[in-house]
Amino acid sequence: MASYLGGLTATGGGDGPEAQADALMEALNSPWKEGATKVVVLITDSPPHGLGELSDGFPGGCPCGYDPLQVAEDMLRTGITLYVVACEPTLSRYQRARHFYEGLARKTGGYIYNLGDPSGLTTVIVGCLLQEADSDTLVAHYQSAIRREAYTGKHSPEEIARKLHEDLSNAKISHYSLNLDDMVEMTEEGEKNVQEWYEAANLAAAKGKIKAAPPNRIKPEYASGGAPASSMGKRPITLTQVEGIVRKSLYRKH
Repeated sequence: MASYLGGLTATGGGDGPEAQADALMEALNSPWKEGATKVVVLITDSPPHGLGELSDGFPGGCPCGYDPLQVAEDMLRTGITLYVVACEPTLSRYQRARHFYEGLARKTGGYIYNLGDPSGLTTVIVGCLLQEADSDTLVAHYQSAIRREAYTGKHSPEEIARKLHEDLSNAKISHYSLNLDDMVEMTEEGEKNVQEWYEAANLAAAKGKIKAAPPNRIKPEYASGGAPASSMGKRPITLTQVEGIVRKSLYRKH
């Protein structure tokens, strides 16, 4: 991976937002190996085009016509989980970017992680892969039961997740977890916007619902950069992890 990235160069640009939608589409259409655990890690310090940020050269969205929220939905259906590595404090200088990426990753059952120093990148990438390998194993084991439970119409996905989490916890099931100290302080308005991005089918549907929210505040200890404390290992499975397993089980094609 390091060798491949070392051969790439950045071209174009001139405004703040960048071509993340194009990158996500390339990842979606990559020739994935049959049966592989599919993980995409987007490392970024800027938003995609079309979020409503200032100085956006393409305020209407990606000039190639790709919508990142639609791409994320396609990733979910094809079994790809997206993780976003937010390069801070730069990303949180944008008004909407951080909330958007958190909702985007959540669509696929993934997460957003903060990075204030490139020295932590290896840990983050390996942690994403190990988490997803465990998640895929549990999806394969429980997908049929989860779908049967959902199709009866008696229980919502949230109720199914709570019951499954209780069962897995009682069985003392563990799951790889990557924990990074949170570099940002989220606001209530920001949390609501994350949910709007998560639920929206496309950018146009979301933008009318996004409310003005103060940018995330970088914690003082990370204001000048620095790597957040991290840990990785097998831990008791969390409700959030089970919610991701249920979502993947319901929406994946297979």
